[in-house]
Amino acid sequence: MKNRLWGKRVLAIVATATLALPLIAGCTASENKDNEQRVLRVATLWGGQDDSYFRQQFTDAFELTHKNVTVEIVPAIDQGSMYGFGNSEEAKEAPDTMESLKKIMTGDNPVDVIVADTSTIKSLIQENMVKQLDPLMQEDKFDTSDIVPSVLEGIKDLGDQNIYALTPTFSSSALFYNKGMFEKAGVEPPTDNMTWDDIFNLATRLTKGEGKDHVFGMSFTTYNGGSPYYSMQQYYNSLQLKVFDDKAEKMTVDSPQWEKVWSTVSKLAIDKVIPKGDEPQDQQSEGRYNPLQSDLFLSGKTAMAIGDYNYINQLIDANKNADKMKDFTKVEWDVVTPPVHPEAPEIGGNIYLSSLMAINSSSSEPG
Repeated sequence: MKNRLWGKRVLAIVATATLALPLIAGCTASENKDNEQRVLRVATLWGGQDDSYFRQQFTDAFELTHKNVTVEIVPAIDQGSMYGFGNSEEAKEAPDTMESLKKIMTGDNPVDVIVADTSTIKSLIQENMVKQLDPLMQEDKFDTSDIVPSVLEGIKDLGDQNIYALTPTFSSSALFYNKGMFEKAGVEPPTDNMTWDDIFNLATRLTKGEGKDHVFGMSFTTYNGGSPYYSMQQYYNSLQLKVFDDKAEKMTVDSPQWEKVWSTVSKLAIDKVIPKGDEPQDQQSEGRYNPLQSDLFLSGKTAMAIGDYNYINQLIDANKNADKMKDFTKVEWDVVTPPVHPEAPEIGGNIYLSSLMAINSSSSEPG
């Protein structure tokens, strides 16, 4: 099960990774017509003297296949100079990231491509500082069928259903469960593509104990702390419910759909099926710090938890070092796809977009 789901994720990332290079190539569409040496200037929000990791991730393969193109990495903010590395001056006041980015996107020698997060790209779209990619993609007959649907929808949401950027990376959530707890309770474990109601029913059956021995059936997060009404975004995001209207002037949380969300989560919290967020953490024996005290899943406080795919690494590391930690037993775990709503069966869990790549509207290169 773990290998199958992990394989799905790798294939999805490989598929979307192929999108970044055509995007960059769009700025240098004419390089195949001649051997003129070109410089492609790529902006990042932060950077320093060592940009080797960024190049390995995004540009080395492009330069290898485009011998006449040299990629220049241009950080909007130089972290080295900002913190005064290499001299005795005190650290400078943190500059405005957006203003610094705008400076290198304009002027006599503007950057060609911008690599940034969703909020930055959205701001640039609103200010007409990046090119719409749909016409270029149609012209080149660019196939989007291999893009994970929720990733493509997330990208379109940034630009009023138009595409202004593409990304080679993303992360998403999964449902982790404790196999031992399910076996002990004699309950069939969760499977891929289950509904939220199915998972809540399983969670109710796995909830047990009182006080410090209480075990929750599930949690919207692996973290012990914070309000469930914040982490429950995992539950309502796929319904595309909005807290505010499009003008951000009026709250929209009094609809029948929202009422169902509030009542469902409230009942689960009242029945102690999910954490309320104010549960006390275990006191550490002999005053020693327990690195797992704030982790609901690894500490055995919940039978199921929604977590990012990267959480797999934490589980593996914890089990490898189980003999070095006091009062910790290896967790026999597995993972399935996040629950879905019947009215949105293709959308499960949150998708987090990062390293979005857009073309500067002021680029001097042909697009």
